[in-house]
Amino acid sequence: MRLICSGAGLFAIAFAAACGSGSAPESAEQALAIAAPADAAEAPLPLSPVCQNLERLVAARGDSPAFASLPDDFAVKEGASCAVADKVIKIGADQTPVTFSGYACVFKQEPGATEDAAWPVWQSVIADVSGCGANGWTMLTNTDVSAGVPARSILLFRDADAPRLVLPEGTTEPVRFEWSQAGGQTILLFVAAP
Repeated sequence: MRLICSGAGLFAIAFAAACGSGSAPESAEQALAIAAPADAAEAPLPLSPVCQNLERLVAARGDSPAFASLPDDFAVKEGASCAVADKVIKIGADQTPVTFSGYACVFKQEPGATEDAAWPVWQSVIADVSGCGANGWTMLTNTDVSAGVPARSILLFRDADAPRLVLPEGTTEPVRFEWSQAGGQTILLFVAAP
């Protein structure tokens, strides 16, 4: 669908508004009632349950020890098993492997599976991340085929709440959704501890 506005049409609307083509509200209550829909439209939309859980997980980075406030059965999304974990992440121009402590949620882990089997899961992850991105996250996406098999990632950071981790070898983002196809299909969320 296209929206086409002509200069004459906009002028006619502005002219009608300036000349008071509509009747004025009879009371202050009516004026507030007319103004209310515009105010409601500016209010931020409530976060989805997945985004609320992601926010809770990222906030738990500040626990001592990290992620201690999360219950044993915590899950960002139904069907994604989550737990404290370590992960090797390659960072910097020379792709130096560095081991991070953090928290991982596995959305799919199926050795030997084809790409077709994981694609719907990854599409669901993309939809979730896009919805959460409206809450102030900066998103970076990457596809790496240098190892001969695709590895896709969505990296998230928000300077105020989850600053990027800066290391001598380079920087990495604390929140990572990854799809690795080496030896099967693995889709996971990893949140690095500070």
